[in-house]
Amino acid sequence: MNNLPIKYYHFLCLLLCIIAGGVIFFFWPGFMSPDAQGQLAQAISGYYSDHHPPLMSMYWRLWLCWRQGPEPIFLTYQVLLFFSTYIFLRSFNDKKVAIIIPFIPLVPHILFYSGAIWKDVGFCFSYLCVAALLTSSHLQNKPLALGTKIGIWFLLFFGTGVKYQAVFVLPIMAFWVATQIRLGRSIWTKTLVSLCIWASITGGDYLVKRVFTTGVSESHSWQKVKLFDLAGISVRLNEDLLPDFVQKNHHYSFQKVKEMYSPFRVDELLVGWSEKGSLIQGEIPEERDIVWNTWFKAVKNHPLLYLRHRAAVWKTMVYNSPVKSLDELKSVDALPPLIKHTLKKFERVLYFLKEATRFIYYVPLIFIYLILGVLYFRRNSTYAVPLIFMNLAGLSLMGALFIFSMASDLRYIYLTMTFLHFSHPLAWGTVFYGKKDKT
Repeated sequence: MNNLPIKYYHFLCLLLCIIAGGVIFFFWPGFMSPDAQGQLAQAISGYYSDHHPPLMSMYWRLWLCWRQGPEPIFLTYQVLLFFSTYIFLRSFNDKKVAIIIPFIPLVPHILFYSGAIWKDVGFCFSYLCVAALLTSSHLQNKPLALGTKIGIWFLLFFGTGVKYQAVFVLPIMAFWVATQIRLGRSIWTKTLVSLCIWASITGGDYLVKRVFTTGVSESHSWQKVKLFDLAGISVRLNEDLLPDFVQKNHHYSFQKVKEMYSPFRVDELLVGWSEKGSLIQGEIPEERDIVWNTWFKAVKNHPLLYLRHRAAVWKTMVYNSPVKSLDELKSVDALPPLIKHTLKKFERVLYFLKEATRFIYYVPLIFIYLILGVLYFRRNSTYAVPLIFMNLAGLSLMGALFIFSMASDLRYIYLTMTFLHFSHPLAWGTVFYGKKDKT
């Protein structure tokens, strides 16, 4: 428990409940994209593909007896988000810091994606809950209880199991857990424990995938990233580097590749995903080997062009905003005419919000917070450790997506954005309190 005045603490808890209720009411029953609809279909059928991690559909299936829709996942995500916010709230003792914490879920980068039934959201909120529990333990200087340790393992297991790219963030979180278990000062002991945590979670998720997906349902979606890279290099080089079996399919022409290529996403290049798509994936092991070998050769021979392509994808992603413009909202058929008419009156406000929330303007804060954390860690600041780990986790995801992303959707770095905004109270404590344990 924190040391806030009891009435003030109860007021903040009531405020958080009101905000949580408002968010749930506003987004109910949750937004389902085509990906989510496909995962729900797998949950209903009990037949899982590896195109999406099966764990999310398996969890969804547990709730089908109640509702065959987005509601179970939506409520799970909301519980994780607002329970995490509550844990952060009770971790701080300063009124100036505590008052802002209930409002963090309303930050556009968090709010506008929190109602979506996406793997990115489940991954983010599971890891956020772990970060909140570890931060609370660290700031209050209390050891993790056995039940909390078990809960943290299952949260990391679920978060890693619903999003493939989580495996690149897991080592950071596992090491944070190891440092909080109070294993003494030996870095080697903490490293060994973090490796055990990492191995048990990744091994468990791999076992789930192998047991519940069959050879027939394997989609080998990694090929999309490699074909995307090959297209990006080929367009910049103005030379066709795509594998021979891709060039021989009747949909293919290099001219179409040049016309349809964009750093925004790979979908428009793929047969079956776009009417003008011309790239096919390898259906047999030999063809998949050719994709890999052709990609490796292209990257080896043209590393600068590869980096230019990857940089363009990354820049497009971080330059995005979670706020949609009026023109984009007009294309949403499900939006009632009255809302469209109302939004038109606030066109300038929408434009300002969209420009102000382009994430590229916030990226420097990640590095600033990391530097602050390192500097104040050397001064034994209470807040430096969680500040470092949260922003290092966000940065590791951005680094992984620089290489592995097949699109530039901002939601892919939802964890990075969420961790950054939940780091603001820690940064405040780091700068203004130093060694003092006041917040």
